[in-house]
Amino acid sequence: MKPRLLANENVPAPSVTLLRNVQFNVLAIAESHPGLSDRSVLDLATPLKHLPRTRPL
Repeated sequence: MKPRLLANENVPAPSVTLLRNVQFNVLAIAESHPGLSDRSVLDLATPLKHLPRTRPL
């Protein structure tokens, strides 16, 4: 099972697309919660059980 990822806004959209194309579950902050603070991103990741990513893989 691949990890669920939470991509912060500085993860480029092409990286998010690439991960989704290889069947990763990726929630992109730029798409769903633009402008969210770093602390809020971490607070969001925890209950969703997504691993936060701040840089491209």
